[in-house]
Order: sequence, then structure tokens, then C-alpha cells
Amino acid sequence: MSAPRRILVYGVYGSGKSTLAARLAEHLGLPWYPVDDLLWQPGWVEVPVNQQRSRIEEICRRDRWIIDGAYHGWRDVPMARADLVVGLDYPRWRSFGRLLRRTVRRVVTGEVICNGNRESLSSVLSPDSILVWHVTAFGRARRRMRAWQADPSAPPVVLLRSPAELDVWMAGLPRRGGPCGPTWCASAKPGHGSCFYLSHEREDDAMRELGARPWRTRRRPAPGEERADDVTWPGRGSHPAGSPIRTPGVDAGPGRMRPRPARPAHFRRRSWPGPHRRR
Repeated sequence: MSAPRRILVYGVYGSGKSTLAARLAEHLGLPWYPVDDLLWQPGWVEVPVNQQRSRIEEICRRDRWIIDGAYHGWRDVPMARADLVVGLDYPRWRSFGRLLRRTVRRVVTGEVICNGNRESLSSVLSPDSILVWHVTAFGRARRRMRAWQADPSAPPVVLLRSPAELDVWMAGLPRRGGPCGPTWCASAKPGHGSCFYLSHEREDDAMRELGARPWRTRRRPAPGEERADDVTWPGRGSHPAGSPIRTPGVDAGPGRMRPRPARPAHFRRRSWPGPHRRR
């Protein structure tokens, strides 16, 4: 099976499009362009649709990309260029449950997402809440994915109906990396070949959804900083926002941590009775 070079990840809100796009980017070594960063300005100001379309067209003219969404006004652009469409056709209860947990976490923690925006309680309770969008858009997104799959003129469509199906499909994909190994990306910077960059909030959100547990490192705060904690994920050390993220353990240097050895799936921590517990 040849590896696809231009992938559109599609699904309803909360289905895990960004998480899957991150996994595919790491697995295949393809650049990932988070759609939310292209559609929203600070203060939740939506980018005009014609400008959205021009941004997507510029990305889709390239030979290698992953896009995690397709919306009105420019949905035809990635569909005309994609080698593969991956549709997350999960049941409503699963995607809504994921979306609800993610929204609650972001509201409670004040997590920064696309272009410095944050979700708030007022936005969640408003008529334009992302939870309301899920309810109203679920049926349309499902019908659209299934129509694409039945359309012989459309690019190949893979519909995945559960996380287990997703894992099986991912296991069958060939692995491919660029000069720097598998990368996650948001945008390329000149002079770094195929090294791509991911904002801290994007990476942290994706890693949490993938089930990784963060470590925290203590450092001396920079002038004007209040917090001196850096979130550090297994496989990479703390690094300034915008620094390249490369293959864990390959280019580990000062401030970078090598991956912690994985425990067997059957491993469980047990507390065995010792002399101090004998009566």
C-alpha cells in the first residue's frame, strides 16, 4: 500500500480530527495544518470566508499536507486535491462525550487554543456553543461522509466507526519520515527543510487526547513571568514555543528527555504484604 501524501481528516466536532491528524503527521512524516488556526483570529473573530478559501487553496497547492476539517465556502478545495479522505463516523454518544469532556477541561483550566483564544462558560452556554453545533451538525456530517464514499468521482474515503477500527487501520499504514524523522506540524519555517512547528497549546491538547501524562519541570522564571513550570511530555524536553519537534530520543540534547521505557500491557502496580504488615 503506497502512503498517501494529501489527507483530509473529516468528522463532527469532538470526533478526534485534530488528534488523528497529529498521529498521521507523526506516522507518515507529513505536514499538518490545523484548520482552526486558519479560521479564527484572537477574540474568536472568524476569518472572512473568501480569505479562508485563499488560505486553504495555498496549502492544497502543495504536494504534501494533512488538513483536519472542511467547511462551507471551501470544502471543494481539499476534496479536489486529496489522495485520501479519512472520515471519523463515530456514534453520536461517543463524539459528544469526548466533546463535552474536552470543553469542560478547557473551561476549568483556561486552556489556550487557536491563536490565543479560550473557551469560557458564557460561550459554552450561548446559542453558538460548540455543543449546540455538534447536535445540529452531526447528521449532516455523517450523510456527507457516506455520500463521499459512495461517489466514484470523489477521492478514496475510509470510514472508521470506532477507535478500535482506527487503530487497526493505522497499523496497516506504511511509516515514512522526512530528514528529521516523523514530525508534527503547524507551519513550516524557512531554513529547516521539512521540520515543522507546533504551538505549545496545540501539542499539549493533542498529547492529552492521546493519553500521555505530562511531566513538570521546575526552572527559573524569565523576567516578567509568574509561573516557572514547563509542561514536558515523555519523549521531549521543555522547549520554547516554536522550536522544532523531532523524533523522540534521536536528537535529544540539553533540556530534552529520552522516552521512559513502556511497561507491559499486563503490568499492574501491586502492594505486596511485607513484615511491617504482619500482625
